[in-house]
Order: sequence, then structure tokens, then C-alpha cells
Amino acid sequence: MSPLLLTAFDNPTKPLCYLHGKSSIVGIYRVEAEDFQVSEILGFELSNEGPHHWLYIAKKNLNTMDVVQALAQTLSLSTRDIGYAGLKDKKAVTYQWFSVSSEQIKPQVLQKLFDEHGGEIDSIESGWAIQAAKRHHKKLKIGSHKANAFVLRLGIEDVATVDNSDKILQHSAISEGISKRLDKISQQGFLNYFMDQRFGRDNLSQFYHKKSLLLKRKSDQMLLSAARSFIFNHILSQNVASRSLFKPRLGDRCQLVGSQSFFVVDEKNDENMDIVSIENRLLAFDISLAFPLPGQDIASLLVSDLADELLSQMLGKIGRFAKKSNYRAGVCRPHDMSWDISEASAFDISHGFGNAVTIRFTLPKGCYATALLRELGAFREDSEKDRKN
Repeated sequence: MSPLLLTAFDNPTKPLCYLHGKSSIVGIYRVEAEDFQVSEILGFELSNEGPHHWLYIAKKNLNTMDVVQALAQTLSLSTRDIGYAGLKDKKAVTYQWFSVSSEQIKPQVLQKLFDEHGGEIDSIESGWAIQAAKRHHKKLKIGSHKANAFVLRLGIEDVATVDNSDKILQHSAISEGISKRLDKISQQGFLNYFMDQRFGRDNLSQFYHKKSLLLKRKSDQMLLSAARSFIFNHILSQNVASRSLFKPRLGDRCQLVGSQSFFVVDEKNDENMDIVSIENRLLAFDISLAFPLPGQDIASLLVSDLADELLSQMLGKIGRFAKKSNYRAGVCRPHDMSWDISEASAFDISHGFGNAVTIRFTLPKGCYATALLRELGAFREDSEKDRKN
């Protein structure tokens, strides 16, 4: 049996390598929704004119689709009429744009929506509220935003129970260790893995056991996407284990940061393409080595590289259904990163966590904040079970 098969479906990111080595930091995150905040960044200005209303909405303890369904129901529209750029976390406070066509709704209906759902969400346990509204000439489409800004509050585990004088020294030592790790991530980035949100509860297992896929079904598209992401993760991890991602080799594919443009490292000798220049651009994060989400064009070629029974079987099935490979940057570097280390909350302290860290950073769309957390340390998400124990 494939050694991966024992853990892959339950914990798909567990066996993967780290960019900066495995951290000894242990902690907890998302104790409360406010501990995980996300703000969507469009990257372009709205025109303030046109046939579409764009609504900037704050939500708390709700999925993006919960808001889509609520808007559709309130405005008597189909969910397909509601535009949004991406899915945001449920147990979080998030801010994102939605769009509706002014041609499909009456002005008084829209005004009623503003009256009933304007304001703040600080004092509520779960819900959504409109923060701003503008007009634009286009519907908001999936993937059209540029980035997401995060504010995360983490509880850090105390390694031992000591007297008050030693506790001050311990807090200082832990703070220094966390700061060094965060500084390294800030300067050199983290591995751009797909995280658990991509794989759902059993998408990989369903893909593995399902004999055929019907790609007209959205559910089957999700299974194929999860499988390709799983293979990407293992290709990236294997490369990290065997080489530096900041030293290019002939044949490597490089992605220009902030775009979908690629080039292949070859033997050309002009000043923009030689190995030394490319290495400097990698170190400056102007470009990043990119790795495949495999399709039919290269799936069979990867089987010998990924010498594992499970991966080989998944590649065979991927090759039947995914026609063309896509590529994704191997390293993601956060922007505008800063952090504060302070005393933990009463809940954190009761669970053995004596320090709290608040981290602020911005990531390009498609990159996971939980991948950054994985590089920082072993963080478990809080649950109702934790609260009862």
C-alpha cells in the first residue's frame, strides 16, 4: 500500500516539506471569528456609473454563499445573478464585494435592502451588513480581485509552568523566536501549498474511488481540482526536499509575480535570461519558480518523478480528464507584513497559551493564509470541543 494512502485523505498537507524547516512553535488560531479577519482588495477603481450595483459587505460566521443566497432571496433573484470574486472563510470577519444588476431590481427594493442590512456587525454573533455601495459598468466575476488583506490573532503555547520571574524571561525568549520566524517568512516567503479548504472533507477520497467523472457537474470539477492541487503540493514538496527554489536550473518554468506570464529557463545568453540574472530576480521576488497542476499533456511524464502508488494512480486519472496543465508559483511572499506580541486572553491562558501574536499581511489572490501559518508553526483551529475540555 502507498505510504501516502494512510494519511493523504485525512490530512493531505501533513507529509509536505517546509521552506524554512519545521518550526517548534505550537499554538491555536481562530478562537473567535474576530481572530481571523479578511478584507478583499479589488486592485482597480469602480467607475461610480453603470448598470451594476457593487455592495461592500461585512460578514461574520457566514459563508460567502450564505450572503449570496440571502441577497438573491431578498432581491428575488437567482444566485447566478449575484456576482462575487471569491469564497471567504466562515468562522471569520470578512469584507468583500458583491454585485447585482440595477436592471433586475426596483429602486425601492434596493433601498429596503440598505435600510435592513446597513451598519456594523461587531455586536452580533452571526450575520452580514452593507458597508458601502457603488455603481460599475460590469458584473463582478470570480477571480477578478487582486489580493486579500489579513489580520490574524494567534495564541502561542507556553512550554512549561514556571514562577513569575522566569515567566518574564520565557516570554522574551518565545517572542524572540516568533519574531525571527516571522521575519524570515516576511523576507523569504512561504511555500504556496493548497491547504485543507481546497480538499474539503473527502474530495480526494471521492476522486480516488470514483471510476469516471462528468465535468459538466460542478461537484466533479471540484474533485478534479482537488486532485490536481494534491499533486501540485507533492511536486512542490519534492522540489523543496531536493533543491533550492531560489537557484534556477535549465528547463525550469518561472512565473512573473502578480501575473500569469511565464518563461522557461534556457541557454539564451542575453542579460535578461541568463542564470545569474534569473537567480537575482528570484531572490528579489520579481519572479518565482512555478510548478504544474498536471493535465493530459504532462501527467504521464510525472509518474516516474513521483514514485508513489497513490500519486501514480491519481495522475493516470487526471490525465484522462484534465486536458491542459496549469502552473502556480511555488513560493508566496506576503506584503505589508507586521506583527505584535502581547499577553494572551483568558481563554488562551486557560488552555496553556501564555503569549498572543497579532499578524497583519496581504497575499495575492489564490494564496492561503493557513499556508503561512503552517510555515510559522503547528497551529490548530479552535473548536467547540476545545471549549468543553
